[in-house]
Amino acid sequence: MENLKILKTNIEVSIIDNFLTDDECDFLIDYFKKSLHHEDYRGTTVIRLDDTSVFNFKKSYIRFKYTHKIKQKFKLKKNYDQLVFWPVSSYKLKHKDIDYNSSNKLVSVDWTSVCYLNDNFDGGETIIEDEKIKPKKGTLVLFPSKKLYHGVLPVKKSSRYTFISWWSDHD
Repeated sequence: MENLKILKTNIEVSIIDNFLTDDECDFLIDYFKKSLHHEDYRGTTVIRLDDTSVFNFKKSYIRFKYTHKIKQKFKLKKNYDQLVFWPVSSYKLKHKDIDYNSSNKLVSVDWTSVCYLNDNFDGGETIIEDEKIKPKKGTLVLFPSKKLYHGVLPVKKSSRYTFISWWSDHD
């Protein structure tokens, strides 16, 4: 079920429950734990999915499904995606997205999608402008990250896992 949240800024944030199934979420967490492609990044640990093998068919199918559903519904072009592990005390200060490619050239990051892979932790709420979004397993949040300040409150107990993608407008 999709829920459009209208922020005080009059900008819509899409929240879609059950975007991924519990089984798909559990699989991606397990995939993360078994992977050798971890990279530490500002208090979190990430796996850049472009750097992983396409021969893990279940992971590739989930990634394709996730990307295809967003492309169809929102007409966006994916830049890149990653799985993120958020340990206790990790957080992300509020910011707007900009990004650079491997040649250090500014690239457009217009939208961000976050799918929560678990919800058995305390804290870790997503903040968009002044709104708190409580993580719920399998739920997707999509928002214009170049326009809206967003971040993550500190994870207080246990660990948080997310599947995050960055998108640009299709034109």
